[in-house]
Amino acid sequence: MALRPDVIKRNKSKKQRESVKKSWQNKEIREKRIEKMKKITGEVKATYGHLGKKHTENTKQMISKSRRGKTANENHPKWKGDGVSYSALHIWIKRHKGKPKKCIKCGKINKKKGDVHWSNIDHKYKRKLEDYKALCPKCHKKWDLEHKLTKH
Repeated sequence: MALRPDVIKRNKSKKQRESVKKSWQNKEIREKRIEKMKKITGEVKATYGHLGKKHTENTKQMISKSRRGKTANENHPKWKGDGVSYSALHIWIKRHKGKPKKCIKCGKINKKKGDVHWSNIDHKYKRKLEDYKALCPKCHKKWDLEHKLTKH
């Protein structure tokens, strides 16, 4: 019989966890506990959930459908909103707007990585898609200098 993870987790110290593991490995103690559970509940309740069993493809698809969108973007418990890092924000922009095709100022086409990128217009770095435009590095630098968003 396998060890009961719920019993092991309830105990705090490592010493207690080891003691519980050993007691469940002892056949006499294990059988006494099983008998006690039978007297109380009328049956032995397994607390292992779906452990050791496999879902059918149909069940997997139903589970997947039921979970869709529940923890995506704003619904995710770790969503930071506008308090996100610079790189994470650019990943979010790229996911929603895609890769920039060409520079809107000079028309340079994005052939290799870094030719054209998403530039934040006001440098406030908020999650507003309309606040980003596709610029090549040269035009991006000009834009920042013209609007005094950078010093050099």
